[in-house]
Amino acid sequence: MLDPYFSRNPKTYSPEAEYFDDVDAVLITHGHFDHIDDLPALTERNPNLPIYCTERVKKNLKTIGIKGGDFRLFKPGDSFKIGPLNVKSIKSVHIKYDFAYIALHAVSPDFYRWFFKSFKAAADLKRSPIDGECLEYLIEGDGESVLVAGSLGVDDTIKHPENVDVFVLPYNGRWIVNKQMYDHVKRIKPKKIFMSHFDPAFPPMCLDAKPQRFVNFMRKMGENIDIIIPEYEKVYKVKEETAHKTAANL
Repeated sequence: MLDPYFSRNPKTYSPEAEYFDDVDAVLITHGHFDHIDDLPALTERNPNLPIYCTERVKKNLKTIGIKGGDFRLFKPGDSFKIGPLNVKSIKSVHIKYDFAYIALHAVSPDFYRWFFKSFKAAADLKRSPIDGECLEYLIEGDGESVLVAGSLGVDDTIKHPENVDVFVLPYNGRWIVNKQMYDHVKRIKPKKIFMSHFDPAFPPMCLDAKPQRFVNFMRKMGENIDIIIPEYEKVYKVKEETAHKTAANL
């Protein structure tokens, strides 16, 4: 599991669900609360749950009151194994908050609805972690590769893996980001894109991110790469011929 933050969304599971008993390990991309908020509840259910993260993320988890968990600490750039999977951590950067976008939409009633809901969510935590140390993970197994980004701050000095089977791309759905994402995808050259995150302002105070806009932009630029906008409860396969093993491991 990556970046468990789901119970505040009424369309997803609660952390008490038996669904999570089969989770072998948790990987954290960075310590913002919309990436770690459900870990305390998950470790109450499974106190020995392996948690792979950096020391800075562990401090953020202690801030929000996590008491269990088997921490497997590493430094950005380290590689390690989780069962049959090879994992490489890649130093990344967090996308900048778009205060211009926030100001532009401040007249929307929806914005205030989301703002106060999110303010309450943050207040529920003893202190909202703001540490932005950010990672990507290259996960490889059974001849397949998945590159997972937790945020999409693009830094041209960072060398990213190329020609991965799947790039899990966090969509920060502002119009200016589409071009940045397009350039980033061109560098990575993935065979398939799996979209995630869906937040147009800053997490989790978001309106509808409209991910189809990115798909339309890619098509306009002549890119016909397979882009998945995921649906709840649906299983997606890295490759058809290894679908059962891949779905079980990833």
